[in-house]
Amino acid sequence: TSRNNASISNFGGCFRWQSGYPWCIIQGFPIAFALMSRKTVKAYDSLFKRLLEIEPQWKPKTIIVDFERAVQMSIKTIFRNTNIRGCWFHSSQALWRKVGELGMIEMCNTNRNVYDIVHMLMALPLLPRDKLMEGFVSVTDFYVQNVQHHLSLENCNAFNRYFQYYKSTWLQGPNADILSVNGVIWRTNNVLEVSHQHLRMHMGNAHQPEPWVFLNGLIAYSSGLLADYNLAIDGIQIREPQRQFWIDHQRNLDLASRLLNEGRYSVMEFLACTKHVTPNFGVVRPPLFIQPIPEVQPVVENQIDAREFILQRWPIVNEQINILHLIHGLDDEDEEDIPRAQPTTPQIVHISLEDLAFEPIVSDKCYICQYSIPTVIASPCKHQGLCAPCHETYTRMPRYRNIPYYRCPLCRGEITTYYIIV
Repeated sequence: TSRNNASISNFGGCFRWQSGYPWCIIQGFPIAFALMSRKTVKAYDSLFKRLLEIEPQWKPKTIIVDFERAVQMSIKTIFRNTNIRGCWFHSSQALWRKVGELGMIEMCNTNRNVYDIVHMLMALPLLPRDKLMEGFVSVTDFYVQNVQHHLSLENCNAFNRYFQYYKSTWLQGPNADILSVNGVIWRTNNVLEVSHQHLRMHMGNAHQPEPWVFLNGLIAYSSGLLADYNLAIDGIQIREPQRQFWIDHQRNLDLASRLLNEGRYSVMEFLACTKHVTPNFGVVRPPLFIQPIPEVQPVVENQIDAREFILQRWPIVNEQINILHLIHGLDDEDEEDIPRAQPTTPQIVHISLEDLAFEPIVSDKCYICQYSIPTVIASPCKHQGLCAPCHETYTRMPRYRNIPYYRCPLCRGEITTYYIIV
């Protein structure tokens, strides 16, 4: 997109960056840098007005900010029709800093449930805005039922202050309106933060460099940006391939969001799943503590009586007793006579969408591979949820049987007809 009609702009007033958490970085190009001596509404108003003097046609639809109050107030004044969205990473980072302030890091290191509660709160912005409070209540209920009675009074007080902080800071006031990042692609302004990191590298990683050092570093950095920009508009890929780690996170998040929207996940189940896509900030999730199961001695006093009872009921006519007969109560010949129910092979119809006489229930992606577009419709339930390759393998499951499996992967209903879209 050109600089005039770019739909999303990233704004950050902090020149510090904690490396190691490049969440889903998307390639971007900075369009302006500003050296500011203060972070006030008046200062930001002057900055934005100056930018509009340089580029009067700049009308961003969305600006992602790092929850700085002065920036939000200035944007609402200067860009009245612009949507403001908070940065997911910055909200998680603020939560982790509060964990440190309240002395709760040791609990996160040793107690798996405490660790999960903190990260479920980090995942709360992934919910729709109207479900944020429901998610918060679900997390606090989890704490009361599973954690509170195991903690000391001091740690309980720390947790109460933590919950109060979250409610007053993130669910009430101006941050509540911009906290949710549900259903959007750009959830962070990390593309801007990475740009800051690269610029700092050109200045020797100085947080407050001398003016000439800053200008020399900016000139060198801008030269590299211009070269990358020319390659990008020429159709050449300049970004590094995304790590498989982040690709897997995105797939898990997409799946959890779909299940929540379909009503197959509760809010608590959604948070339990998405807590795994939040940053750990250097603290690994504690292992699950499994209490040892006490040994139970088998009851042996009635074994002889039980055996005699079985022998008395078993008809013996001058033939050797087979232990399998005693266990199953059937001999091999009787077992062979039992008819096995064979599934009816569904009819397969190749059809175009225009010729369908009903409206299928379409999934965004294949239920099995979570990648391909589904092209197979199961009837009579009308679920369109499998791609052609997965359909071929699915009808042969489970593999330990020689019986084809003709049931819908979503509702487990019997299938009479497969409609394959051509």
